[in-house]
Amino acid sequence: MPFKLIITLILALISLNLAAQRDTVVVAGNDTIFVKDITGQKDTININTDSNPKRAVLYSAILPGLGQAYNRKYWKIPIVYGTIGTTLFLADYNNKNYNRFLNAYIAETDNDTTTINQLSAIGLEQIKFYKKKYKRDRDLFLIVTGVLYIFNLVDASVDAHFADYDVGDDLSLHIEPSIMPLWGKQENAYGLSLAFRF
Repeated sequence: MPFKLIITLILALISLNLAAQRDTVVVAGNDTIFVKDITGQKDTININTDSNPKRAVLYSAILPGLGQAYNRKYWKIPIVYGTIGTTLFLADYNNKNYNRFLNAYIAETDNDTTTINQLSAIGLEQIKFYKKKYKRDRDLFLIVTGVLYIFNLVDASVDAHFADYDVGDDLSLHIEPSIMPLWGKQENAYGLSLAFRF
């Protein structure tokens, strides 16, 4: 019995709500908030409400990454250019190889003795295989580039929408002791309950 009492006391001490001072928030305008705590000290918080999702999307459509700069998410700009640049490089690489194998295929099948096949050591079946492969890969990377461009637009829009999203301190987790009766027995079960407040 003393063991259960000690556990109950420990759980009760853990569950104390150690809250910070309560603040009073006064909204003075569209972009200024005054915070007054218990001691009477006043603090001013300026909020940026200049983010316009349509303008962010327009900027990103004109120049990828410009919408991220408009939203002041500068760390995303290298990611945008890195991903789009890589896929464009790979599309260009595959396009050059496709044209090389296409020219070899044309030289091999045109029945003209004056055309020279640069890839004469490779058979016609392999030339057709690589021509088809590089064309498919080029088209795939162009599609991926388009998807990344659209993702750039969506990211700029979402960032602009969430620019004024409240991420206050009112999200909390309270750990509280709990005593639950066991059904069919004369004993209790001791445990912890987790309470989320948001």
